[in-house]
Amino acid sequence: MKDWQPPKHWTRITTIEVPDLGNVSYDIAYGGAFYAFVTAEDVGLRTMPEDTTKSEQPSPAGY
Repeated sequence: MKDWQPPKHWTRITTIEVPDLGNVSYDIAYGGAFYAFVTAEDVGLRTMPEDTTKSEQPSPAGY
């Protein structure tokens, strides 16, 4: 089994135009797969405690 390696930062802040959102900035990292990291606000989301709920039921997606 290979030793675990931390994700590698692939590219810094790059911008792409997304329909209905405009320009979105993102970083890409590699950790066995490529991941794009965006800020919630750039994609029209909020991450505020009052926007979350606690539920004992699984989500419709199953996680």
